[in-house]
Amino acid sequence: MTGATDGIGKAYSFALAKRGLNIVLISRTQAKLDKVSGEIESKYPGIQTKTIAVDFSMDATNYQHEIEAAIQGLMIGVLVNNVGMAYEYPEYFLDIPANMVRNSLF
Repeated sequence: MTGATDGIGKAYSFALAKRGLNIVLISRTQAKLDKVSGEIESKYPGIQTKTIAVDFSMDATNYQHEIEAAIQGLMIGVLVNNVGMAYEYPEYFLDIPANMVRNSLF
């Protein structure tokens, strides 16, 4: 679950935990991750959480291996990609430069 410490991402994390799924929480701030992890494990005993602090605004080569290592051996059944990213100015999606879309830097 990316974007897991606030808003929709946090709500998804709780909803999936309620249905018995263990959760890998990914977000930028370790303190927020720890708080949400504790809340989920407290509310849903038996659910396990794992946290990974990652800033997705950086080049993927800076965090890709870290995520791969952290989830090694886990059975991932559902991915909710809820990373909120923006760019410098508002624009229609079809007018965003292709390299920004390709590199997920918008």
